[in-house]
Amino acid sequence: TFTWQYLDLNSKLWKNISGGTSASITLSNVTTADTTSYHVIVKNSVGEKTSKSAKLAVLDKPQFTQQPADTLLMVGASAYIQVLENRATLPVNTVGKTAKVYVGVTGSPKLVYQWFKDGKPIPNAIKNKLSLKKVDPGKDSGSYSVTITNAVGEVTSNDFTVTIIDPVKITQHPLKNGVTEGTSGGLSITATGGGTLAYQWKKYDAKKLLWNEIPGATSADLTFGSMSADDAGR
Repeated sequence: TFTWQYLDLNSKLWKNISGGTSASITLSNVTTADTTSYHVIVKNSVGEKTSKSAKLAVLDKPQFTQQPADTLLMVGASAYIQVLENRATLPVNTVGKTAKVYVGVTGSPKLVYQWFKDGKPIPNAIKNKLSLKKVDPGKDSGSYSVTITNAVGEVTSNDFTVTIIDPVKITQHPLKNGVTEGTSGGLSITATGGGTLAYQWKKYDAKKLLWNEIPGATSADLTFGSMSADDAGR
């Protein structure tokens, strides 16, 4: 007779496998919980022998839990796109002079990486972090992805776009202006930069020492229909 057993990793005891009574055994729908050691006890009328144990390793294919996000950078900034393995939670992506973008993946080790730009492998980009330093539009703008492989499978991320734009530059600051009370007046500014420029005019409150946003003043020109003494200031 044959009796197959597995090693219970919690109790450290060998336990019988239901139905495991033949010279071979088939385990169906295995999961990582089935990773342990196995042996078989063989008996006849004059005795029994226990086989050497064999360890079964059940591996998970790589699978993304969080895809990479599109990234907007200014010229000269840096970005780090990092894949974190088997994490329940991931840090929040950050932007700015140094951007950090996090990608989540699960899967059994060892995970092997290859980063791509515009569909072509990036030479030597085989770690879990892709570093883009002092970015330049001609060199670094494009569509990126990462392929992750282990012994039992492969997965490729969604494409994500790295866009690089010029920072905002004010080419003409508002000029001091004096107008007669009751007449119209205004201020204007000229600025350049990549992407869509957004404007917000503010007025300085000398008593509270605060700059307060002017409601609706969101274009390059600030216009007053009829000036009063209350409109004077910065």
